[in-house]
Amino acid sequence: MLGLLLGFGTSLLVSAISWRSYLSLSEPNECRLLEIYLAGRGDHQMETFLHSRPGMLMTELRAIGEYPDLAIATLNDALGEVDAQTRGGLRASKVFARASLAAGVAGACAELAFNIQSSALRATYWGLAALSCGLIGMLTCTVIGRRATRGSTRRRRLWDEFVQWLLNSQFSRSEISVLGDKRESPDGVRPLHNS
Repeated sequence: MLGLLLGFGTSLLVSAISWRSYLSLSEPNECRLLEIYLAGRGDHQMETFLHSRPGMLMTELRAIGEYPDLAIATLNDALGEVDAQTRGGLRASKVFARASLAAGVAGACAELAFNIQSSALRATYWGLAALSCGLIGMLTCTVIGRRATRGSTRRRRLWDEFVQWLLNSQFSRSEISVLGDKRESPDGVRPLHNS
């Protein structure tokens, strides 16, 4: 019974952690706000938007609006933060399925070790039950991990669209071009276009 508790409890715990990781990777509320805002149905003054990451970014951009190079750096930092959070979360989501399976195997081994002296049938039954808990936890974590991958891809796409919208609405094409023209090659020649 101890091995079954180990397999079931650990798999349940790992699945719950995996679900929290999914929510932090995909940020469904943030994505919903971005979709509403990009569709033109949202008000940038509404309270939930103002306290969200996109709303705070817009507030910051308004404050530094006369410095296009600083604004572009701020946008790059915001996208970099989304990418960093996504990369770390996706690596962690791969570990959860393995941890759940390992807990099931450990629980099965514990059941076999504790119950083999009394009854081989009982040891096998409880061992298979513990292993099944680990397998179910592994499948659950795998499904959650796939959803997290899709959710993080959706989140990044929405952020890309939001930043593109910000660039188009906040800056003229000449301001963006001037930023790109500040780059010079070592021989002092400026590139003709941004690549």
